[in-house]
Amino acid sequence: MRAYSKRCFVVRPRSISQIMLAATACYAGMLLLLTHWPRVSVPALPGLSLPLDKIAHLGLYAGLAMLLAVTNHLGGLARRWFMPTLFVWIAAFAAADEATQILSGRTCEFNDWLFDLIGAAGGLVLVSSITRFFGPVANIDLDRQP
Repeated sequence: MRAYSKRCFVVRPRSISQIMLAATACYAGMLLLLTHWPRVSVPALPGLSLPLDKIAHLGLYAGLAMLLAVTNHLGGLARRWFMPTLFVWIAAFAAADEATQILSGRTCEFNDWLFDLIGAAGGLVLVSSITRFFGPVANIDLDRQP
């Protein structure tokens, strides 16, 4: 019988893009958990013209889009066609997210999906603008010794 050390079961990311990919996966899981949690009454904030849940949809999907865009940029996929393709994938994810909320007793709302898309577009535009300003970023190897 062959003895294995504990080290062989440890997943060690080798680059910043792998760390970002893990963070993005965790964020997407958290997003799904939050959107599928049984409905809780959302308090209305005075002075806001938008309901608080729409602002939450905007912010959550802007965060997801930014994480995905940065992860893929660090992984070397910073091409012109990539942002529109990423937007389509996020739109499909958001549609599936909205459609499956019925299973947890929540409602599927078209306006929520629209705010998801607006947030995703804003996040992608922000990352695209920043990466254009600062130029290409190299993938950083964490194991490399200086």
